[in-house]
Amino acid sequence: MKQSAENKNKYNVSGYSTVRNNTTPFRGLLSITGQAADAAFVTVVGDYLLTEEGSGKHTGRFSGDFKIIISIPGEELRTRSHQTEFTGTWRNNDGTLDFKTNWKNQLP
Repeated sequence: MKQSAENKNKYNVSGYSTVRNNTTPFRGLLSITGQAADAAFVTVVGDYLLTEEGSGKHTGRFSGDFKIIISIPGEELRTRSHQTEFTGTWRNNDGTLDFKTNWKNQLP
């Protein structure tokens, strides 16, 4: 992940998507559209567009929204934790496949 030099709310990302035995590299953009904080949590929201490399029926684009929640250690919370969730769609390049997507991770 690399922060854009032109816009501090945009991040260029790359990685891999895996479905069954098919692993495909992707590149894309995460755009932060909002932030909020209180004494216990920081919340960051935005949208994403990730394009898989290659061609064929099983390559395409992920798009949608993301939300990151980070806890702030204090009197009630002893350790920092965070949760990241991506919700959206995957559509193949020729438009014949279209699936809802949702993935997340959480660290205690």
